[in-house]
Amino acid sequence: MTFAILEKSAATVLRILILTAAISIAGCASYSHTNVQPSDALNILRVGDEVEITRKDESTAYLKIEELSDTEVSGSLLTNVFGKNVSIPFSDIASITRYTKDGYDSDTAIEVIGSIVGLALFASIL
Repeated sequence: MTFAILEKSAATVLRILILTAAISIAGCASYSHTNVQPSDALNILRVGDEVEITRKDESTAYLKIEELSDTEVSGSLLTNVFGKNVSIPFSDIASITRYTKDGYDSDTAIEVIGSIVGLALFASIL
């Protein structure tokens, strides 16, 4: 009798793991981009936005915005492991591209899978 209960629990856990795998495959993100004129930046950009800034000298910086002022944009570089903070004056900016995420990314999929697996294990104990 005990073996039958364990076998049924294992089958339930397996079904839930297959379901989570299917969800994770479907949980892909795509990114869209919007070109923003430096003169419109204060009206369009927000703290937390991920942007590519092209300076007038044609160098680029990929950063996550942490602060916007009337004169500059500041944030942490996304291309640097330690996220070094930079400030770029609007007078030095030729163009800004804002990237927005559409759909789910891998972090969200991992959180969903972890929750489902945790619930499955809890349910299998009952």
